[in-house]
Amino acid sequence: QVPQWERVGNAFRLELLNDDALIEDLVDESKPGYKIPLEEFKIAVSAWLDWITTGSSTGVVTNQT
Repeated sequence: QVPQWERVGNAFRLELLNDDALIEDLVDESKPGYKIPLEEFKIAVSAWLDWITTGSSTGVVTNQT
């Protein structure tokens, strides 16, 4: 198991840790990073993949603020 994985894109940085996913805005550094449990991130990614491949989502994703 890899203890940490990171990917940097054009505007955001994603870091996967053992238990959490951290998303940071690289354009507006004044915004705090958004950290969610890794299991919740997996559900969101799975729902997103369903949506982009089939046009619908079977997963339940809520916007928690």
